[in-house]
Amino acid sequence: MKNQGNRLSILSLPEAREFYSVPKFLTDERDYFFRFTDEELKIAKRFNKAPNRIHFLLMLGYFKVKKVCLVYGWKTIEADYHYIAKRYFPQSNKHNKNIDRETRRRLYNIIFDLKNYNRCDQNVKNALLSDLTERAAIYVDETQLFKDAINLLKSMNVAIPRYSTLQTLLSRAIGHEENRLARLFQKHLPEKTQSEFLRLINKDESHHRLKDLKKLQKSYKPGDVKKELKRHKVLSELYTDAHKLVQKLRLSQGNIRYYATRCTKYNINRLSELKKHKALLYLTCFVTTRYQISNDSLVQAFLVSYKNFSDEIKVCRDDMNQEQILKALENIEKVPFVLDLFIDNKINNDTSFGLVRERAFKLIPEENIPLVRQNLANVKPNKQAIHWEAIDKHYRKAVANLRPLLLVLDMRCRSNTVLSNQIATTRKQLDTYKESSVIDGRLIKKRDKPYFKIDDPLDVKHKKCVSKRSEIYLYSLINQGLLNGEVYIKDSMEYRNFDDYMVSNKIWKERRHHFVELGLEKLNRPADEYLGELETALNERLEQVGQRILEGKNSYVKRKPNSELLMWSRAVKGKNEQTTERFFNKFDRKSVVHILRRVYDETDFLQHLKPKSSRNKKTTASIEHLLACLIANGTFQGTRKFSTMSGQQYKLLQRTEDDCFYEEALRLAIDEITGAAVHLPIFDEFRLDVENIHASADGQRFESKYVNPLVDYCSKYFGMKKGAIVYTLVSSHFAINGRVISPRAHESHHLFDMIYNATSDLKANIISTDTHGTNQFNHAILNTFNYQFTPRYAGFKKRFLDEFNVKFDKEDILSLSKGINFKLIKKEWDNIVKIMLSLGMRSVQQSTLVKKLCSYKKNNSITLALAEYNRLLKCLYYLDYVDDTQLRHVIHASLNQGEALHGLKRALAALGGNQFRGSSPEEMQIWNACADLLANCIVYYNAMIMSSVKEHCHQNGKDDYIRYLKTISPVSWEHISLNGFYDLAENDEFWDVKEEIESIEFVA
Repeated sequence: MKNQGNRLSILSLPEAREFYSVPKFLTDERDYFFRFTDEELKIAKRFNKAPNRIHFLLMLGYFKVKKVCLVYGWKTIEADYHYIAKRYFPQSNKHNKNIDRETRRRLYNIIFDLKNYNRCDQNVKNALLSDLTERAAIYVDETQLFKDAINLLKSMNVAIPRYSTLQTLLSRAIGHEENRLARLFQKHLPEKTQSEFLRLINKDESHHRLKDLKKLQKSYKPGDVKKELKRHKVLSELYTDAHKLVQKLRLSQGNIRYYATRCTKYNINRLSELKKHKALLYLTCFVTTRYQISNDSLVQAFLVSYKNFSDEIKVCRDDMNQEQILKALENIEKVPFVLDLFIDNKINNDTSFGLVRERAFKLIPEENIPLVRQNLANVKPNKQAIHWEAIDKHYRKAVANLRPLLLVLDMRCRSNTVLSNQIATTRKQLDTYKESSVIDGRLIKKRDKPYFKIDDPLDVKHKKCVSKRSEIYLYSLINQGLLNGEVYIKDSMEYRNFDDYMVSNKIWKERRHHFVELGLEKLNRPADEYLGELETALNERLEQVGQRILEGKNSYVKRKPNSELLMWSRAVKGKNEQTTERFFNKFDRKSVVHILRRVYDETDFLQHLKPKSSRNKKTTASIEHLLACLIANGTFQGTRKFSTMSGQQYKLLQRTEDDCFYEEALRLAIDEITGAAVHLPIFDEFRLDVENIHASADGQRFESKYVNPLVDYCSKYFGMKKGAIVYTLVSSHFAINGRVISPRAHESHHLFDMIYNATSDLKANIISTDTHGTNQFNHAILNTFNYQFTPRYAGFKKRFLDEFNVKFDKEDILSLSKGINFKLIKKEWDNIVKIMLSLGMRSVQQSTLVKKLCSYKKNNSITLALAEYNRLLKCLYYLDYVDDTQLRHVIHASLNQGEALHGLKRALAALGGNQFRGSSPEEMQIWNACADLLANCIVYYNAMIMSSVKEHCHQNGKDDYIRYLKTISPVSWEHISLNGFYDLAENDEFWDVKEEIESIEFVA
């Protein structure tokens, strides 16, 4: 791109051209957008010259799509010009003629009057600049600000101005924020503190401190935890000053993350070249964010270490218990010989009892006598005592792993002041004396108190034993508190106090305005009115569904003859469908490179894979290298292995991968393909419903070669190996969003995050999952944000009967087994609304907040109220599922689409050994995004073939085969060569699918 002076280079050259170019219409789209009202045609006919009439309608049609004053050449509008001329002015002269600048301006003024739009004058620019300046203080990313500017102009009914105008406005807004921060830096950051931060990027330092701090904890093994503790120590020395400065700078959480990301992406040389205040800003935000990440990692290390310790104790306890039982059984055989001592004539009555005991102990050792006595008396072993003996045995290992974490983590409690004081006291004692005192008795459970008694204060050995047990007991309380939200870490991302995740008081005061912005108008309604409608709807559905069951009109649930019980049939009956492979095997086998090039020609999706660079410089990479990296990562092979299979230089592929493959760019490429898929003729056959767009979310397990925070051992899924879960949102056979999560995480915690942050044109409004996608809040959360949640529950029959009573001898055939507590919901309605607003405003990562809610104490009134509201909506869904055959079929079909895409991704991953190779969470996310993009390209390619077949059948009157096409899934790869040698050069072979279709006989 040309040098643009002080203006930001927000869009790449292809993106800018696309944004300000004439829309490219398909036949159906041209018919739609060039359909005009009588008033619009009447205005057009007022012009004396026919070209002006045509250009007016042409510009009006374009303006419906893009609210931009377009400047175009004749070649770009020729087809549309002739279309309008032929449709509306068939008698006019159709010679090639463009219009001059003044005429274009005059025509646009008429369009503005007609559509009630205005030009971007100086007053609008001033208002836009003021708004962008405020937004820059919240989130300074230029791409997001550009989108905000476009949305604001649309809301003001103002035509989008030239790109250079927006560049100037954004440059000034961002510049204003940077100047504000520079002044505050000079005022609030002393020279001594500045030098401490700048030491991180000092090239003269023997050890590059920043490079080491950027490293994340790979695993929770003791060695990796020790390394993280060292990094935590360095960060803690800087964090106090960084946190104070961030507060004085009034930086938003979004900007802190943005600047921290900049610091992560830049190396030491790049940071050293920046202006001093900017480098300090990046370093300050990096330290703030990295310290919180370090706290999260250490908390997770604490939880993992305690779980491992607890598992070891259980195994040890069981072994000790079994050992005692075996010892008792061995000695029981010797009991008769001990009894013989009482009738032995050789022992005189004058013999001392001590001599008799000695002979008895030779038969049964003294320490085993209690075990034998318990066994004979049929007394069960004291498992609790054995448990504490096992803890005493493994004490040193627990202390070695858990004590260092307790000393560095600033743990606090929400309401349990006794526990909070105990943590503070224990930390102080361990830090000073290397041992702790006896735990406060109020924290000890009744069953455990006997093992903490000190009968003799002079018994030093027993006193030390109780002290050790107290420390271990405290670790168990902290572990439980971290899991249920009672214990929190102040400077953390995932383990903060729950109230810190809520929106600020300022936002809460303006909530009605924000509800409108977020499309949550229902939350503006009075609670009594809204909940009253839901209560009425529930009662009506109970009556309707019960009556249909009684009358035998429900095919899924029927009354058992002469009984009060229900008979259940299969929820979904299988269909006799033709195999997909038989359809695609009719076509020539093509390589995956050929498929990607064909899809690229159709969608231009590779334009988004542009290098990450400074704001004023953007370059491009070669198509061959982009395709190579996409296939290498999408098949889990990696660029090193792929370079030998494609004849490409590894260093070039590595450079392309580092520069062009990042999550934001890959998501834009995925959205480009899904957006183009919507316009394919076959796409209507993929939709499960005419009015709604369905999607399904499900997890897929993959082993991992390397260890990082997202990778963990899980015997259930990986046996003795380690891996991660790929959670994917699928709509109409296409992957529209995905992320990699840990096997420790619950899929349902990430569901709303996946849906709400999906940027694809496929805006799903009905979401299906299996049981793993459900929890006690997802119905309420998704319903609030206007999504219909339709999970397929395992064991649905039992769940239904748990919620509803069935009594055919009563007027109310169906009734709730437990009434909905509307009083509690209304009481806590404001708190529920605040939670929903916090989710919508993205004040915190949604998955973190949902996880917090799910782990919160069950007796908390807010959690109980939200769970009760969720139950109300879940009961309504149960009734719909039971009564609606079509709904059950659609849910089943939607989940099957997701499973089919998982099969394709598994086939792609098999080329790389079915193993992730990313050494960090970021790399794993990139590899998964590449797999989604590669899978979408294959699905799009198949959809193109099916679209051509559909058009061919339309033209030749083969309507029966069109109905057969509806049963075919585009998720197929039998006709695609996925492996072998990859020739990435331009393919000269011209393959005309329409010509091949002509030679194929299609019989349904």
